[in-house]
Amino acid sequence: MVRLFCGKLETSVVVNMFTAFVFSIYTSKIFSKSGKGFLLHFLFLILFIYLFLITVQMGSRNGIIGFIFATGTVYLFIAFKITHRFPNLLKILIFSLSIILFTAIVFLAVKSDKRWNKFIETAKIVYKIDSTTIPKMNNKYYPKLEDGSSVDNSAFERLLWIKEGLYVIKRIPLGYGFGRGSWGDAVTEIVKVNRLNGHSHSGVIDLTVGLGIPGLFFWFIFMGLLILVGIRGWIYHQRAESLFLALLTAGFLNRSMIESVIRDHMFEQFMFIVGVISILSINNQRNNSYIVDNKSNEKNHK
Repeated sequence: MVRLFCGKLETSVVVNMFTAFVFSIYTSKIFSKSGKGFLLHFLFLILFIYLFLITVQMGSRNGIIGFIFATGTVYLFIAFKITHRFPNLLKILIFSLSIILFTAIVFLAVKSDKRWNKFIETAKIVYKIDSTTIPKMNNKYYPKLEDGSSVDNSAFERLLWIKEGLYVIKRIPLGYGFGRGSWGDAVTEIVKVNRLNGHSHSGVIDLTVGLGIPGLFFWFIFMGLLILVGIRGWIYHQRAESLFLALLTAGFLNRSMIESVIRDHMFEQFMFIVGVISILSINNQRNNSYIVDNKSNEKNHK
């Protein structure tokens, strides 16, 4: 599957999108008249296990984080809808079992990737290091941990690049100019280290380096509005496309903090999908509101 989508990042982004879609359909169905059968729950369980195994097998830590985020968010929606009339003792029991379940999922995810063990120590080294001591992104230049072992290369590079990006943002708060390689160009020119044609592995940092703090501000407003449209459509009308819009946008925003997803086909896919489903969500919300208003008027006339 990784070969189909070019790499772990691209594959995990697509899997996270599909996970949000499956969760949205299932959550919408269980609150509708057509979602009472055993077959629906069985199919969802099979898909859930399949998506979880794919995510773990890929070895993408951020993909696992995205999967857990989507699972937890959907669970909160379902739990809030189902348990708001339950006795307090039953709510506590369900909440306790949920904590155990999610703890088990996180534990399995961490155990499946040994790189987590080195992350904290690697982060401390990046905080203290001078970027100019790493002229090229080659592990022969990378420092060692206290026990003499190598740093976590992936974490070291990501944190160092984010640090360099923050330095550029501090120097040019209104932006260097947006483009696919704006982070690499800006860091090469300002930090004086060779990062040409690179990216920071954080979409938010890439965006802010290119468009500045004002650009980041408007990006967060745009994403927040999409999430609000989705949540509103789900709360008031239980629309699957509205929940999908909220989950997809929140998930993409989450991934953009720790992955360079605001570029290439990943960004294009996201913008195309949210463009379509936001129109569907808003249109269906208006239609439902129109129907409700007509029914209220008919009752008043009677």
